[in-house]
Amino acid sequence: MKILLKSVLMVLLLTAGFANAQAQRQGGRDMDPAMRAEQQTDRMTKNLGLSDDQIVKVKEINLRYAEKAKAAFADKKKGEKSQNREAHQALRTEHQAELSKVLTKDQAAKWEQMKADQKGEGRGQGKGKGAGRDMDPAKRAEHQTDRMTQELGLSADQTAKVKAINQKYAEKAKAAHEAKPDGEKGKLKGANKDLRAQHDAELKKVLTKEQAAKWEQLKSERKGERGDRGKQQRKSSKSDLKKG
Repeated sequence: MKILLKSVLMVLLLTAGFANAQAQRQGGRDMDPAMRAEQQTDRMTKNLGLSDDQIVKVKEINLRYAEKAKAAFADKKKGEKSQNREAHQALRTEHQAELSKVLTKDQAAKWEQMKADQKGEGRGQGKGKGAGRDMDPAKRAEHQTDRMTQELGLSADQTAKVKAINQKYAEKAKAAHEAKPDGEKGKLKGANKDLRAQHDAELKKVLTKEQAAKWEQLKSERKGERGDRGKQQRKSSKSDLKKG
């Protein structure tokens, strides 16, 4: 009986993990609009220094467009990807236009830059070119620190220390990548693995046990997501070759 219960529990955990990964692969479209809007508003509040009045207005705008995006995604029909892409682009443009009416010029410019940085990092991961190693180390460290501050609830003191650590290892990773000799990918992979281990060790000295555990979990989920994307891309490539 105990073995059966354990098996059922394991299946439930695996199912929940798969569902979570699926939601992430869809770019958050499967997330509840209210939760998505709240996370986006929290991120904007922390990074842009929104006032109380701005928070209320920004949250209302984010919720409205999160609901529109979810509805547009639900209505997507096979074979109409270009139309769906255009619809989402139009929504993003309208969303940004409304936010610009609430944000100051400096806040709007910083938000645009943050979105551009995130988009650039995402493309680097999707193409398998080293998860953004071509990004400026300072910018890469700032982006990673912003994400950790938001997801782990870092204090101001932790944020300063984590940012210094992230920049140090972003610079080391870029240097290692640029010094990679042709035909020695195995050595580079080993060097990067050592750097990640050292990076994690230094971060753990600044994070609480709960924060460190959560960060490890988040990294594991993203690693699984990248692996799934890679498998899907390989399947698509094989399918295209067969069609050709």
